[in-house]
Amino acid sequence: MLSKLPVLGALFGQTGDESTRQELLILLTPRVIRNQNEADKMTSDYYELFKNVGKEIKLEKHKKATSMSNQGDQTPPQTNGNANAPSSPPKP
Repeated sequence: MLSKLPVLGALFGQTGDESTRQELLILLTPRVIRNQNEADKMTSDYYELFKNVGKEIKLEKHKKATSMSNQGDQTPPQTNGNANAPSSPPKP
């Protein structure tokens, strides 16, 4: 566990009493970078790839919360007191 590592453990550990468990997965891929131009290109590629991730996560959480809250809000259609009557008057 990363929280057991000296010095770095404080970055990955927690001190609160939360009942949920979260894990952080770090994937390392070694790359050979031969010059500064390659380093700049790789950095800009990763920046472009991840710059909107936070916005997308917030959007997905919002969509999920909205869909869950709307499930209980469904109301039956109005029938004008008669179960066989149309819900709205016919158009002339």
